[in-house]
Amino acid sequence: MKAVDNEPAPGSRTPDEGFGDTDIAVVGMAGRFPGARDLTAFWENLTEGRESVAPVSDADYLAAGGDPARIDDPYLVKMASVVDGIDEFDAEHFGYPPAEAELLDPQQRLFLECAHHTLEHAGYGPGTTRGSVGVYAGAQQSRYFLDHVHPRLRAGDSLALHHAQLGNVNSTLATRVSYELGLTGPSLSVQTACSTSLVAVHLACQDLLDERCDAALAGGVSLN
Repeated sequence: MKAVDNEPAPGSRTPDEGFGDTDIAVVGMAGRFPGARDLTAFWENLTEGRESVAPVSDADYLAAGGDPARIDDPYLVKMASVVDGIDEFDAEHFGYPPAEAELLDPQQRLFLECAHHTLEHAGYGPGTTRGSVGVYAGAQQSRYFLDHVHPRLRAGDSLALHHAQLGNVNSTLATRVSYELGLTGPSLSVQTACSTSLVAVHLACQDLLDERCDAALAGGVSLN
């Protein structure tokens, strides 16, 4: 998102169609959703009425840590919204060694990729953003560290523990994106439960209008 100058480009608008003081232009977007790997597929799912919630087999339910004692419970709803490709993080592209990438919460991996794609969609290549770009981001509290990382940590491996802690704390999400994408500007991690993404966008708009940054990247991620 970018704040829009009051003065339209010559010939682009008539004088009475100029932008207002509070207008904000959305110049790039990206996203990953259940049943949709990009915004085009997501929009097609919406317009064609495709359902993105699917039944979960008993085997998948148990593999995901489900309680075997509840497998035949008539009140158990074995349905899920599955985001494909969360294991396809391009660690090399972002300069992460494989071992460090494995310690990184999949939510942070996914958000970092989407942030990169958003800048590309807006027409910015690596290192080509201009001015101050703020990042406003939030993530759901993840069990990835407890369920998958902590059991594999070796005693005395302080470097792995350091990477694991930084990679699984929600408060590092926004600053990670700012650092990895070379963005300078406000960098705020947002945590307001179900409204996190909306609040992130709201804060981004506020800072744009208050001229705390020239452009802003805002959003959220939630994976179980």
